[in-house]
Amino acid sequence: MNDRTVLQAGSVERPKGWKTFCSFQNKARVLYRGVSPADTVYRYMRLEQLRELFTTKSLVLKSPRMWIAADPYEGWWCDQLFGVDGPMNSTQAYASCWTFNFADEPFWRLYTCRCHGQPAPLPAVRIAVKVGSLLDVATDAVQAKRGKAYVGHVSYAKSSREPIEFAASYRARAIAAKNSTAATALCMKRRAYQFENEVRFLWVGKDQPQEEIEVAVQPLKLIEAVMIGPTTDIEHQDQLRKLVRELGVPENRIIQSLHYQPPYA
Repeated sequence: MNDRTVLQAGSVERPKGWKTFCSFQNKARVLYRGVSPADTVYRYMRLEQLRELFTTKSLVLKSPRMWIAADPYEGWWCDQLFGVDGPMNSTQAYASCWTFNFADEPFWRLYTCRCHGQPAPLPAVRIAVKVGSLLDVATDAVQAKRGKAYVGHVSYAKSSREPIEFAASYRARAIAAKNSTAATALCMKRRAYQFENEVRFLWVGKDQPQEEIEVAVQPLKLIEAVMIGPTTDIEHQDQLRKLVRELGVPENRIIQSLHYQPPYA
């Protein structure tokens, strides 16, 4: 008999607390916050990252300890919780970052590949995924390896002190030390990053510390569509489309961004 209990998520309007998507008798659970299974989220990447996803059939989740280069502030206060002297030093957390934003030009520029040997920048790609599909991936993961997985919309602090005060309360044990609290902490960022409109897929468990972990996926089952980033270089556009097709993505799931296309007369 299957010990899985699935709750109907329905339409969610940015709930403040975590809700259970599914649970198991071994206490493994998948939870979500501020998202609905019907929502679409996006991940911008370089072609090599897409190729790796298809080759390894896995989604890479990074340790917060690796975030220091991207945002030293966030890396610092995460270390207050998960560091050697932190209240959750025996807990390991890993994350994959997504966004609700689907047409923001700065994302395309950020992931455009100025690759060695390329005469011109190679456009980025963007994959579209249903939140429900991420929750299904998380469900398979917690069955294969006991832990808790979360898919949550990031909240943006009203002041720069808010994350610091949260970490201080946590360290003082004023906040209960549990995995959902860790997930809440990892879904908090400064208001300066609000433009990212970020959604995080988190794994929280008692693993040995690592820089990253891999979660198994079936790429063509996970990905709804692949968009090729905007470019004025038609040759590169066609080249990238061909390379995406070679990964096995059907033609009807490949979309070309028209962001740089001039308006029709």
